[in-house]
Amino acid sequence: MKPILILSILIAAAVSSGADNVWYSNNTAAAAQDGAWWGDSANWNPYVEENLGPTNSDEINALVNIYNDIYIDSDLPEISVNALFFKPSGKTLTIKDGAVLNTASPTNDNAGRDAGFLIESGGTVNLTQSGASVPVKISFAGGVLRGNNVDIAGSANGTDLIFGAEDSDGVFRAAAARSFSVGNKIKIYSPEENPTLFRFNLASSNLLGDNSAGNLKANAFIYSENEIEIAVNFSAVIDFSRIDFSALGGEYCVSFMAMERNYHEDKTVDFSYLDDFNGGAQTAIEYGQEYAYGDNVLFVVSYDSANKIYSMALNVVSVPEPAAYAAIFGALALAFAARRRRK
Repeated sequence: MKPILILSILIAAAVSSGADNVWYSNNTAAAAQDGAWWGDSANWNPYVEENLGPTNSDEINALVNIYNDIYIDSDLPEISVNALFFKPSGKTLTIKDGAVLNTASPTNDNAGRDAGFLIESGGTVNLTQSGASVPVKISFAGGVLRGNNVDIAGSANGTDLIFGAEDSDGVFRAAAARSFSVGNKIKIYSPEENPTLFRFNLASSNLLGDNSAGNLKANAFIYSENEIEIAVNFSAVIDFSRIDFSALGGEYCVSFMAMERNYHEDKTVDFSYLDDFNGGAQTAIEYGQEYAYGDNVLFVVSYDSANKIYSMALNVVSVPEPAAYAAIFGALALAFAARRRRK
């Protein structure tokens, strides 16, 4: 039996009882299912017959169109495809539970910037093509994207880089250090009118207490062993929306990226932030200046030119919940009443 057919049988066993494992061709896209495993709703190009995977290689040497939310997990430990095309807006390919996806060049294929990868629970995406472009949303929740000479976004599109995400089971997982790890060079650029967006899961494991250069570099979310190229027109937005600060209190530091060589040292990123306390306004950030986000978060974005590190220091002041205020006022009232009785 050919390896691909054995693989198909394994997938069928992983899907809930009664569901047939079908490798859909492009002309049966309507039959695909959301929330299925790889193979149930991946659409193959060139065409293949239903109930059969591509047979030209045991590594599935094919082009794949992603029309639905699908998963690669430990039941399919490693998948290799030539290229991925994310078709509709918002559809996500999840790589989790130690699974590995090898692919040359994913693209959103005009689907919009909210389609892309969720790499979590030890999942890995290896970009096998040198010079690969990744103009899709990438969410990291304990997984890693690796490559060689990688473009984060194309010249016409920004991309969303989300370090920390809610997985398919609803568990909010933190990103790992060096979630985006490149052996040669990362090129980061996006037009001013469509900037690259950064969002962070501010779980405690996502944050550093020691903001020394060595610690920031070792724990950088975006890390290149060689160069990080910042294009002249590069701008980026820090999105604090939908981040829960309530469990935090104290000083923390987040490391965005680190580069090993002195490269484009005059091209720092123009950062701004989305202020959903001010109607979603986008406010420009000056390096070293402190900004208030809401009532209890102060932050400073810095660029360490000696070590080529972008970082963000946060001071989160714990604000008591209404119930806590009630308890405080109640205690004060009892103390006041006791004092009056003693008089």
